[in-house]
Amino acid sequence: ELKHDIRVAPQHQQAMPYLWAERHQPSSEAELVVAKKKVAETRDFLCYGASSGKRLLVLKGPAGCGKASVLRALCRDLGFELVEWSPADGGSKSRQAKGTENSESIADAFLRFLAQGDRYHCLEETAGCADRRPSRPRVTMVKDFPFALLESSQGAAFINRFAAMLNGGSVLRAAFCFNDDSETHKSLKRLMATVDSRAVATILFDSVPRTFAQRALDSAVRAEGLAPGGVDTMALSVECGGDLRHALNALQLASGAVPRVPTNGIANRGGRGQKKLQKGASADVLESNGNSPVLEHALRQQSLGIFHALGRLLWCKRP
Repeated sequence: ELKHDIRVAPQHQQAMPYLWAERHQPSSEAELVVAKKKVAETRDFLCYGASSGKRLLVLKGPAGCGKASVLRALCRDLGFELVEWSPADGGSKSRQAKGTENSESIADAFLRFLAQGDRYHCLEETAGCADRRPSRPRVTMVKDFPFALLESSQGAAFINRFAAMLNGGSVLRAAFCFNDDSETHKSLKRLMATVDSRAVATILFDSVPRTFAQRALDSAVRAEGLAPGGVDTMALSVECGGDLRHALNALQLASGAVPRVPTNGIANRGGRGQKKLQKGASADVLESNGNSPVLEHALRQQSLGIFHALGRLLWCKRP
């Protein structure tokens, strides 16, 4: 029914995205570069939250720290179906059984999305779908929360309806992903003012450690078939300050002039002596390009600055 409001995340049906930050999403818990404690806390909510009265999971942390990636990877491993909120422009439309279209506000669509969770019989309009039950548990994830609702004239009414639904048990196994900036903190505090704290589990994420970020970048380098040593992954992991999304997109930009080597698309782990091979390959790349390493580094730093600025603009979640 929520054809225009949500998108399901069956990963085997998704087209390969262009941005490396999306292309190299971890597919399982084993590929995550997040603290194991945070992963375990998220798994506990998914497995035992409903039985313990925890119906809403709030993941807070810096941008690019892996909040949504942890949720997606664990849902794959546990066999849960992940349903993600996708806001519609200017409201949403739902089709009734007779085929007529009724306009629906963002507030109504969002609350209906949260309330139905595991109650979805199907997400597309197909004949007989109302008689089918979900084959596996569903998790509703909200990355782009509609903050504009809180500032609208109906903001107080929306907050009251949200709290009533959550406190009354209409919401089951929902997860919100928030950045840790001050504006988001204020909005979240206002949203949760009248919510029963016993129904909410909060997990605070830290920035991705440099060594973890470099490990993810090295894995992407091997998967993309880049020449070993062609990109300084250590420098990129330091410069991006724990934001793995920006680190991967910066790697994509920096790898434009790096030669490729034959690869099957699988990031194999390097063995002993890999660093020596990378050093030699790096020197060969510089000689073949015929460019000064100092000049290349200066140009790359300028390009990365522009790339990061565009990334912050395009990934901004504030209205």
